[in-house]
Amino acid sequence: MDALASALVSSVTRQLGNENYELRREKDELREALDDRRDELEATRRCNAVMAERLDSDRGGRHLRNVGITVGTGLVSSAAFGQLRDGLTGVPILLFIGGIALIALSWFVPRQRRATESKGNKN
Repeated sequence: MDALASALVSSVTRQLGNENYELRREKDELREALDDRRDELEATRRCNAVMAERLDSDRGGRHLRNVGITVGTGLVSSAAFGQLRDGLTGVPILLFIGGIALIALSWFVPRQRRATESKGNKN
């Protein structure tokens, strides 16, 4: 009877040890997966912050470009109207050149790059 009880206790202890080992291994795997997800979340949050900053800065730049195009178009129109009304004089030509230059600058000057872009911290 003692041998049977001893064998039973031994097998139960071995089974509990195996289950404990498996649970610890599973816990470690889950902890690693959790750490990976936290890293991904942090990278996503960082990327979202950079994108939000770029979007905010682009909105201001877009308004400035639109004002430049509008004012340049107004200068070109004023030059054309002055040319038709007054004939060939220096002022309409200067207005025309200034308007074309302002439109060209507004269209073709590249947007300023942010410090995060120039350093290569893109995620």
